[in-house]
Amino acid sequence: MSISFKGVSTEELGAAATSCGTLGPYGVARQSASIPSGDGDPLDADVFHPADGRQGPALLMRTAYGRGGFSDQGIYFASHGYHCVLQDTRGTSSYFHERSDGHAAAAWIAQQPWYDGNLGLFGTSYMGFTAYATAATRPAGLRALAVSAYSTDRTSAWYPGGSFGLDLALSWAASQAAPEADRPGEGPGVNDSAFFALPLSAADRLYCAQELPFYQERLRFSGDSPHWAPLDFSHLLSEDWLPPTLLIDGWNDYHRPYLWADFLRLHARRRCDRIVTGPWSHDIDPIRSNLETLSWFERHLRHTTDHVGTATAPVSVHINPDVGWRELPTWPAPGSRAQRWYLAPGGTLEQARPTDSPEGHADRYRYDPADPTPAVALASFAPVDALTQTDNRELEAREDVLTYTGDAFETPVTLLGPVTAELWVTSSTPHTDFYARITDVHPDGRSLAIAQTLQRLSTEKLTDPSAPLHLTLDLGPVAHRLAPAHRLRLQIASGAHPFYARNLGTGEDLPHATTMTAADQTIHYGDATHPSGITVRIDDGTDSQSPG
Repeated sequence: MSISFKGVSTEELGAAATSCGTLGPYGVARQSASIPSGDGDPLDADVFHPADGRQGPALLMRTAYGRGGFSDQGIYFASHGYHCVLQDTRGTSSYFHERSDGHAAAAWIAQQPWYDGNLGLFGTSYMGFTAYATAATRPAGLRALAVSAYSTDRTSAWYPGGSFGLDLALSWAASQAAPEADRPGEGPGVNDSAFFALPLSAADRLYCAQELPFYQERLRFSGDSPHWAPLDFSHLLSEDWLPPTLLIDGWNDYHRPYLWADFLRLHARRRCDRIVTGPWSHDIDPIRSNLETLSWFERHLRHTTDHVGTATAPVSVHINPDVGWRELPTWPAPGSRAQRWYLAPGGTLEQARPTDSPEGHADRYRYDPADPTPAVALASFAPVDALTQTDNRELEAREDVLTYTGDAFETPVTLLGPVTAELWVTSSTPHTDFYARITDVHPDGRSLAIAQTLQRLSTEKLTDPSAPLHLTLDLGPVAHRLAPAHRLRLQIASGAHPFYARNLGTGEDLPHATTMTAADQTIHYGDATHPSGITVRIDDGTDSQSPG
């Protein structure tokens, strides 16, 4: 192990204050270190210290994206009295090493004279994954975690709803192996037609003219494959020793449902954790995130709130669009109530539960994988405005999309809690998907996304027209206010390509499938046996009116 000193310039301090938030009272010194990994090979790190050399708590963030890009955070936390270690990992393809390498980094910190025995782990996205990997080794002195935009199970977002996250897998793998292919539709060398390539195993070479090992690995193994078991740290959520954990995410991040599932598992058995969800996508607001993280570590590593203070409620949610923040003691919100809307003829939603009828109703559409229903306002790395301000009407006009719309609200109504769609369905093929989205329909007709989900099915039960399959789709939590004259809409479809890779309808092996079969889908509703509909929670604390 070797260490060399580096200074922190006035310009760097100013940049950190601009990007991360108000700096603390301490000057900052920086050291460069070479820290042994789990197998002894050195990994580079920068360590940011309070300049007065005081002993204090340590924070560790391990990044695959180059530690230099996170120096502002190191400076920010050091200015508040923490020794902040930013360590390079072996790269984003080294995820099977993150547990042992993180353990080695924590052991190195424990040997340093400036360390007072209190450790915090933090990070966003991949760095959140490395935090969980390190936490799984139970390093001595670990007092708190702060994780943004990542769940304990690394693979959930790769195979959403049992499908394959093609948009995420291809664009992210390319961005790591070929930086010029950073995002779909951006930069030289990108070929967006690759998202329609068959077989999928050839898509990476078409996309960026090279084979992408990480993309191929995701294709080769399913989400429940034992291959990924070493990357599943969800067992931490049920272990009593896990220290207080702060979770931060955006309502429009693709990790939202999985991060919330983690929080709810924790919240079901204890009240020392906190979740913050704001009006963001995968790009979390750094100033709010850093303030929440600093406040969390102040409370749990230093047992003080002298420097900063944010709310301490277990749940902090921003109510969209631009309504403001709510601090809640539990989830769903106290005082909220479940409200069910049922599918009704004419593409409407009604509150009245269907009664017995001799036939009920059925709406039909054909899903053709040769012309897949596109992902609109749905992409892994899109800016938040593209996800929240894109009109869905063109999508809803397609023949492979059904819509059901409620009456206009007379007063504001706040949806605050989980959303589920309960459907009775049949299909002409046993291999198909069902997709549900709720939207906020404005008086001018614009239909803007609130939340969505998809479930991939493979069962012969789908093909029996006399016995529709009962399907429950979990759209996850929402916090959204529907203004007066706005309406709630449910979309039903069988895809959102390429966010969810199109289902070819044949059940062939995913990497090599080339044959396509159209699916004739039927949604059954309107009678007591098949009461298809959606259930939301309405916040009666401030709003009591509901449509219909």
